[in-house]
Amino acid sequence: MLLFDHYGSTAFSGGGPLMGRALIIDDHRLFGGGLATLLGALPEITNAQYVENPSTALLEDPSDVVLVAADFYVPGFPATEWLPKLKKYFSNAILVIVSSSLSRTDRDISEEAGAVAFFEKHQHPERFSEQISRLLAGEVLRPTIPIDPTGRLSPRQLDILIELNRGMTSKSIARHFNLSPETVKTHIARLYKELNVSSREEALQWAHENGIV
Repeated sequence: MLLFDHYGSTAFSGGGPLMGRALIIDDHRLFGGGLATLLGALPEITNAQYVENPSTALLEDPSDVVLVAADFYVPGFPATEWLPKLKKYFSNAILVIVSSSLSRTDRDISEEAGAVAFFEKHQHPERFSEQISRLLAGEVLRPTIPIDPTGRLSPRQLDILIELNRGMTSKSIARHFNLSPETVKTHIARLYKELNVSSREEALQWAHENGIV
């Protein structure tokens, strides 16, 4: 799923597509290496390099880096701290996030740090490559915000419903949003009450019927 999914005005000047190196930051070696291979096949990318964490990335020469594709969650590196540092260091590069998260909070943090797009890791490879090429050509991806068209759920309840749809447990959701398991259980209970349902399956059926997931 692509969370920033509307093209707008040109963001970069210079008369043509950006061309240069891509830097991939992800703590999962198999995914990071695969993404480097995918991006390295783009005609705009002269070389795609994979590193496991932001500290290693900040040792790279930024002068010819045109794209930084980073995971949102890297163990030991809070995104609120390291994303702004990455954007400042690679000031001439496009920063995109590639994450398994569907959280609007994570998306907002990324956008505030200077990321121009937030891609879900289940994105189809060809679609992802196409989007990256458009970014390098100067197009802008605007945020598409998951909303509850019925207005019944709070933003936090909506976030939790989306995570439930991904198959996340209450404990996993608690870790994901830095909440206590008890708080998550309270949110879920209130969500069920608001929707007048008694199970995850019924809540997800409601979400599908209303176009939320």
